[in-house]
Amino acid sequence: MGFSPTGTGRTVLGAVARGFGVPAPPFSSLAPRDASPQELAHAHRKRIAAADAVAVVAPVYAGRLPELVEDYLRHLAELRSPAGTAGSTPTPGTSIPALAVVVYGNRAYDDALLELTDLLTAAGFSVLAAAAFVGEHSYSTDDTPIAVGRPNRSDLEQAEALGARFAELCDDRAAATPVPPATASTARPIALNIPGSRPYRERRVPVGEAPITVVEDCILCGACEGACPLGIVSVTDHVVTDAKRCIACCACVKECPTGARRMERERILSVAARLSRDHATPLPPEVFAP
Repeated sequence: MGFSPTGTGRTVLGAVARGFGVPAPPFSSLAPRDASPQELAHAHRKRIAAADAVAVVAPVYAGRLPELVEDYLRHLAELRSPAGTAGSTPTPGTSIPALAVVVYGNRAYDDALLELTDLLTAAGFSVLAAAAFVGEHSYSTDDTPIAVGRPNRSDLEQAEALGARFAELCDDRAAATPVPPATASTARPIALNIPGSRPYRERRVPVGEAPITVVEDCILCGACEGACPLGIVSVTDHVVTDAKRCIACCACVKECPTGARRMERERILSVAARLSRDHATPLPPEVFAP
């Protein structure tokens, strides 16, 4: 499961799944187009409670997880019932093996992977492995290329190898002496030595810097509306965007077939130019597993 507005994270998880031996697993999207993070947590609870293992992916935004991912996992944690409590309500996440994956745009993932493992642990999952992969940056363009073509073949081969290792860790855990289900107070991630700091770095506050639509190039095809993971773009006889809610994922820009959808906000263009200039050296995936 995860949040993958431009599909990069889902591509990485697809390779992980092939390595795990399940080439076409169900994917639960955390994109809140039609439901809030709280509603999604309730909707997913039975599937999660019945899972043998879970892989979770999220993008990195300015060194942190998207707030909607944090909200979703906190709601999952709230749905947990005390260990040993009888009842008909499934307990999502209780001691289920988990793999935590973040995807970032070749600068740094800062505290995001640590944050993801902490949140999964708080929700009761047993985090057995974690990884950070590079994906083409949302701000990447022809003028400011940033990690173009990532994840590449080598990245995906390493993702497959991670999936195989995760399967081994799950098998080893299943073969071990059974232990009581973890509780919110006792669950701890295994010692993966994931970089990051607590408290996490300050979260970037969205300032309504949404992409624009160049009217003369727009064919009103609706691709931007369909691509927006938050459902804040609508297309009728013109394109309307709720800029205050935009997280600048640029999924609409990537999907626009005519290039009419563009990110032309001065601050973001400046950031893109700096990233393209100062972070051009390709970074490898980082995997944390016993």
